[in-house]
Amino acid sequence: MTFPITHPTPTYSPITARRAVARSKGAPYLAEVGADDGRIWGPPGYVYVREPLSYDLTTGRVTGGQTYLVRGHGNFLCAYGTKVWVQYIDRYDEWMIIETDPDSLIAQDIDPNILNQLNPYNKYIDTLQLLAGNPYPVSNASTASTEVQFKNLHWLDYRGRHQLWSVDPFDRPDLSDYEPASGLKRLVHFWARHDGTISVSQGTAIDQSLAFQPDVHLTEVLEDRPDQLAIPLGAMVMHESDTSIGDDDRYPMDTRPWITNVKNAGFPNPVDRNYLVPAGVSEIVADKLTVTAKLTIEGKLTIADTSTPELPHPVGPVFLSADMMMNTGVATSIQVLTDCLGNGYMHQDSPADGQTVFSSRAWLSKGSYRIRTMYVSATSNGILNIRLTGPETHTTTDINNYGAYAFNNIIDKTMTLTKSGEYRIDGIVDGKSGSSTDYYIRLQTVSITRI
Repeated sequence: MTFPITHPTPTYSPITARRAVARSKGAPYLAEVGADDGRIWGPPGYVYVREPLSYDLTTGRVTGGQTYLVRGHGNFLCAYGTKVWVQYIDRYDEWMIIETDPDSLIAQDIDPNILNQLNPYNKYIDTLQLLAGNPYPVSNASTASTEVQFKNLHWLDYRGRHQLWSVDPFDRPDLSDYEPASGLKRLVHFWARHDGTISVSQGTAIDQSLAFQPDVHLTEVLEDRPDQLAIPLGAMVMHESDTSIGDDDRYPMDTRPWITNVKNAGFPNPVDRNYLVPAGVSEIVADKLTVTAKLTIEGKLTIADTSTPELPHPVGPVFLSADMMMNTGVATSIQVLTDCLGNGYMHQDSPADGQTVFSSRAWLSKGSYRIRTMYVSATSNGILNIRLTGPETHTTTDINNYGAYAFNNIIDKTMTLTKSGEYRIDGIVDGKSGSSTDYYIRLQTVSITRI
């Protein structure tokens, strides 16, 4: 028994302002195969596409434009993640897919040469014309059964390659497990998993006298698919007290147009439908991932920190000489002293506790750093701390400049940054030792070096 393929009523090539301009110029543009609700195939000869308008770096989501039907073409690959070039064709007075974008294919590890129709090594199968894959009853004239079974299935995988799914003859879902309450019936849908198993999703039971509504009840079971790569095999209807399932219990709609039912282009964020990152596939999402459905990771999923540009190393050590620090905080003066490295040092004009002696800025990548201060010690000196404020805040402790008068003194401190970005560098007076007579800070140089 063959069942018709049911499609929604198409709206051909709706005209928007952007498309009207493109039509007048005849300029092709890049689009993505698939509608917002996951449909790909339209009526014979037509395919659903969206034009990607923007990419949100914070969510990883591609914002698509209006979904519309365009004419299909033999020279494009209708597969997961495929991007195609669409152009207005005068002789058809419609938009048409003219080719698959080769760069997007290569990025998915797909050889564009498989689209060569003259390649004798390519085999083409119209999966929608194959009855194989639909569920059929185990019961017969002599044996009652509520089990269903499946035949082998050919399909295009998410990389556009033909696959053969061989069914385990003993993998027979039993619809009695989904029997509704008295006077009710429910839709039970079957999926072929990428690991060769069969998964079942069930809808909400409704009154026996009512008809199933595709936009309500079929959508419900499609939303419950195991993951975006699961292949729809069709649905059966289970009635209350059914003791045997027959051909008349088959739901009369082919669900295979939902074979690649992707809600969002790219990796979805939030993950509000069951999603699988298959083995051998790497996905990336920016900063934060929200999961409200089931997320299965067999390959690799990276959550990238995109808050600031990432560099593998800092541009170079940060070096501040006395003249570079002067008057970047409180009023300061330079004391020339030829015995000092740098020929002098900087100090405040009117020292006080809590003063910001100097300020600067630098871009630092995450990692460990040595903060070195070279100073002139004196009995009137205070204690200096160096604070880094940016994506995170860190402060050194107890850079005590107190001591007998001497120059070229060095104190090293270490600090570890876990986030890269631009940091404000402040030298702050943080008290003094009990023996000191004032809060002077006499700095020759300050350096910050990656270690």
